[in-house]
Amino acid sequence: MAINKKQFDSITKVCIALSYLDGDVDAAELAAFELVVRDLGMPKTDVAAAIQSALEFVHANGDGLNAIIAAECEKLPRSLHVGMFEAAAHMVLADGELTDAECLRLAALRSFLGIPEAAAYAVIASVAHAEPRLRCVVTSSLTRG
Repeated sequence: MAINKKQFDSITKVCIALSYLDGDVDAAELAAFELVVRDLGMPKTDVAAAIQSALEFVHANGDGLNAIIAAECEKLPRSLHVGMFEAAAHMVLADGELTDAECLRLAALRSFLGIPEAAAYAVIASVAHAEPRLRCVVTSSLTRG
């Protein structure tokens, strides 16, 4: 998947905003994101600068994180949607836990990106398989209909 600088900046803002929805950005999540985008061929200096810029942007706009996520997702071509979702899944699962709040975040992102549920499940299963220490914590609030 080849991405340009503007697309990379959008992906970075989305991932940082997702991480920040719980009030902070976890170091393990940032490290996972950095690995994912380095695998996409982004130079280390570009990654560090984009993360810093996205952190500042998200901190300054913390009240409108869902709007940021939606707006940045709209900027991405459809061909990058699954890759964006995969980067977010790696980031969310990086701390070794998958909570109901994180499930809801990923579900919302799937909706913003217009990814079919089956594709989202496949991505999450693939990412979870790479996290041998993953612990899922699903509460009754998530399973209520």
